[in-house]
Amino acid sequence: SIYFAATRKPSHERQEEHRRNSNKKNMDAFSSSLLLSSSQSAEVTTETLSWSLLFFSSIVMIFLSLPLFIYLVFPSLQVSGFRELFRHYILRTPDPDRSWADDEQFIQSYGKLYKTIHSVENQQRLQQSCEAAEVTHFLFLVHGVNGYALDLSYPEMMLKLWRDNKKMQLMEEEEAAAETKNNKKKRQRRQQHLVIHAATWNERKTKDGIIKGGKRLCEEMKQVIQQEMKKNKNKNITISMFGNSLGGLYCRYAIAEFNASPVMKDYDARWNVFLTTATPHLGCAKHTYFPIPRTAEIGLAHTMGETGKDLFQVNDLLKRMATEPHYLNTLKAFRKRIAYANAYGTDFPVPTATAAFLHERSTYPHHEVSSSLSSISSISDNDDDLVEILDEKGLVVANLHTHPSMSDEDDDENETADENGDDSNNGEHDDNLLVMSNSLDSLGWKKVFVDLRHEIPIGVKLPSSPFAKKSNNNTRPEQLQLDSNSSSLESKEIASATKHNTGNRLIYPLGHNMIVAVSRCDKSASFNSGGRPVIDALAKEVVELIFSPYDDSDDNDAE
Repeated sequence: SIYFAATRKPSHERQEEHRRNSNKKNMDAFSSSLLLSSSQSAEVTTETLSWSLLFFSSIVMIFLSLPLFIYLVFPSLQVSGFRELFRHYILRTPDPDRSWADDEQFIQSYGKLYKTIHSVENQQRLQQSCEAAEVTHFLFLVHGVNGYALDLSYPEMMLKLWRDNKKMQLMEEEEAAAETKNNKKKRQRRQQHLVIHAATWNERKTKDGIIKGGKRLCEEMKQVIQQEMKKNKNKNITISMFGNSLGGLYCRYAIAEFNASPVMKDYDARWNVFLTTATPHLGCAKHTYFPIPRTAEIGLAHTMGETGKDLFQVNDLLKRMATEPHYLNTLKAFRKRIAYANAYGTDFPVPTATAAFLHERSTYPHHEVSSSLSSISSISDNDDDLVEILDEKGLVVANLHTHPSMSDEDDDENETADENGDDSNNGEHDDNLLVMSNSLDSLGWKKVFVDLRHEIPIGVKLPSSPFAKKSNNNTRPEQLQLDSNSSSLESKEIASATKHNTGNRLIYPLGHNMIVAVSRCDKSASFNSGGRPVIDALAKEVVELIFSPYDDSDDNDAE
């Protein structure tokens, strides 16, 4: 008791301590409640997020696995095309050992001609003609984004087939002329050889920009030409380009670099034929399959590396390539410029407007020309069948060309477009596209519009409307034709007519690879076989143009 009385705190201190303890208990209780509330809230948020992710991932997995499920469970299903979709987009590995001699469709169409050319006797004759050639033609095939040289194996094979057939035809003409009595009047034809090379230096290297890809292509062209010319004593060469998709832009940049190289001076080099297929000449900005805002385009461009910035015109490279003399003068030096474009919404990455550099406000006139085969002499017995296939299926919608013109009127039109532009970025960018379109058109081009809607195996037939007007020709209802009172079509009219799919079939826009019959492997070759008639006609025309006599007057010809 004495100890307790001596150690006991005064009453006021005990009251103060009791108050502090009470406050501490209250704070602990409040903190515990806050922690409990936050943990419960975090649990709810995490659970909600988890369920949302699970839901969306399930939808994506179902969408992606549906073709695989149908492919495995229903192996005999062919109508909807899911098997072809799975083969083409999942099994994309190239097959270097693939042989066209085993392709049934090719053998059925060109087997006889192929065997004749590849006979031992004819191969020896062709080899002798190569060694005696006075003029060597070079044709470079350039693949597109994320591509391989094997992607263009079918165009390469058809070009070589028509090349060998053309050389045999020329040799037979020379032999027949040599047997004639009037040798003084016979026409001497210079021996020619065509080297076809599929570029490989850009394989799987297409994300570092057009400049680097174009420089690699330029260096590859130099190496191929120098190595080939070591075998020949002559120094007369011509150079032709075949660019598919992004490869067409590589070609436009590479030729400008090559034109300033010493190789052009070392040899009597001339530019011959420039050909592009589904190339985004105006870029991808404002030319996406579904319209997206400019901010989304810029964001998408950054995900595609430097090439994406070039295509979506985050920089001004494409504008400079379409307007500056450094690039245009070399392109103008080709005696023939040809651009192939997919029409009617069949090309997802490269719509018609950018592939054929059309613009909704451009009035540049486009004139109609005859079929690409009409002015070419007959080569084989299959020519009639080839024309019939193109006409019946409606693969070639129109052959149009622009006259070359570098007059002051075009410059005034371009300046007016710049002055009338909006202050907004979209308006300014749209004016740039108009200037680019008119500038490229002024060089003189032949434009071929291709309709692959009925060749794409994946699609849904839409019910026909009872109010729809019936056409006398159901195969080619939307073919571009000139009115009787008009001699040409304006760029904006063509852009409007070929922009959308107006048919009775809803299709997946898979024509980008089909237009060149991409044949990376057996699967892709089968899937894209619908575009082979287009390549057959294209290859024949290109070979005829390359082997045709080259005059100085052809430099600015743009039929």
